[in-house]
Amino acid sequence: MPLINIGGEKKQKQKQSLEKVNNGSKRQNLLLKNISSSKGMDSLLFTPIHFPYLPTFKIKHKRTAIIIAVLFLVLAVFSTSFIVYGASYADKVFPKINLGMFEVGGKTEKEVKDILQKEISDYVENNIALVCTESKQEDANGKNWNSTLEELGFTPQIDQTVEKVFELGREDSISSRVQNRFLSLFVSQTVKIEYDLKEDVLESYLTAISQEVDTPYTNAILTLEEDQIKIASPENGYGVQTKELKKEIRDSLEILENKNISLPFDITEPKIKEEDANQAKEEAENMISTPIILNYEDKVYTADYNVIFSWIKFEEVEIEAINPLSPGNVYGIDDSELSEQSSWTLQVLLDDEKIREYVDGIANDVNILKVDQRVLDNETERVLKWGQDGKKLNTDQTIIEIKIRIENEDSSQKSFNLPVETEEFQIVKVKPASNGAIPLSDGKYIDISLSRQTVTCFINGESVYSTACSSGTWQHPTPTGTFSIYYKIVSTRMRGYYGPGNPDNYDLPNVPYAMFFYGDYSMHGTYWHSNFGTPMSHGCVNLSTPAAGWIYNWAPNGTTVIVH
Repeated sequence: MPLINIGGEKKQKQKQSLEKVNNGSKRQNLLLKNISSSKGMDSLLFTPIHFPYLPTFKIKHKRTAIIIAVLFLVLAVFSTSFIVYGASYADKVFPKINLGMFEVGGKTEKEVKDILQKEISDYVENNIALVCTESKQEDANGKNWNSTLEELGFTPQIDQTVEKVFELGREDSISSRVQNRFLSLFVSQTVKIEYDLKEDVLESYLTAISQEVDTPYTNAILTLEEDQIKIASPENGYGVQTKELKKEIRDSLEILENKNISLPFDITEPKIKEEDANQAKEEAENMISTPIILNYEDKVYTADYNVIFSWIKFEEVEIEAINPLSPGNVYGIDDSELSEQSSWTLQVLLDDEKIREYVDGIANDVNILKVDQRVLDNETERVLKWGQDGKKLNTDQTIIEIKIRIENEDSSQKSFNLPVETEEFQIVKVKPASNGAIPLSDGKYIDISLSRQTVTCFINGESVYSTACSSGTWQHPTPTGTFSIYYKIVSTRMRGYYGPGNPDNYDLPNVPYAMFFYGDYSMHGTYWHSNFGTPMSHGCVNLSTPAAGWIYNWAPNGTTVIVH
């Protein structure tokens, strides 16, 4: 085994270092000699220099050094070009930049502004054509709305747009600036035109268009044709997608693209489809299958299938979704089945108000108003008005009976007697008025007292007007009884002939305010005498002209006249 001399190895290394220093000193001496020789400084420039006290570096990877040098060279060239490129477009738009649909690269700010103003002016002249092509309303299809910017609520912002064009390649961020200048050499960039938009104006304009072309969906409904209930097919609804339409309008304006914009439509499916109405159809068919018979005395009222169907109303009802994992899902519906089920259905109900209209019609035929019998409270006990029992249909109970029989499937239980209640009349004794007039209790009437020679007008038993009169003499008496005015005339001629030379003959033109109540007998104005309060006539009731005019205007045809 060889011995290792550690101390000897150390001395060997020191000896090698000393030789390197000596060699360096020799090179320095040689350099000084060259400098002092006739070659001078030229020799110095071409003489390798070594520094003995500095470590020497040896580049092992020459390829890496070359790559680094090339990169530095490229960077220097690119930086110089970048500066020159930016300077050449100092007051111009960088190339390959479009404003809307037209190129503005290389244009000055004024040139860009002039171009933009001209293009907007041309665009405004052509307007934006909104075209309807899919509406279900035939008169709306093909209709155009040539819309101005003002109608749409858009105002172009020219200065802001030009400023935005010139910002490309001049951003504050160095990275963005370099990127956009580089892209402008190879890739087209488009700047959109800026607008100030009044949302409420645009919304109002598009809403007006929607109202013209929108078509609401129609649900499946049940109709009665002849004696069959049928399901009218549902139809989809169509409505303008205003959100999408706003986007298309904005997109067109931002690049000034003249084009027709077709109104985009949303399709809305109906809630109630044919399959949802089938169950309601079956229920309604059971309801109208047998007519309802209503009886009263000798009268029969029949509510047939047309009438019963008019009482039925169909209400749209939303079905609660069934959770397939919930305890209430006793039918074991799985997710796939649940998704296919409609969330709406038709519920069959009876419309009480419609039934009441029908019952009220029967009540008008059945009901009789109770009239109390009125007799004169004196020794004569004269009947002034005959009494009549009242009849009244219990409409609420009738409606209940009808609904019970409609819902009862037993056809033998479809008939019933109307619940009509009777109210007996009362006998009411009436005392004569102080002037002898006989008061009644209802409406307008005229009392003519022959014994007192008075005419009194009443409303519901209260006197509103009274005047003296002249009735017929004993030779020509005024008829007594209860009558009514059947004919009125403002002025007429009255004549009476009892034979040649008879002093009772008369011919009176222009008799005012004649009111005929029985044959040729009337109340009328009188201009040939003023002896009122005394019988003077040939049977008529003479009145002063002012009194006759007042009664004429107060009493319509049909007013009751009681002469006693």
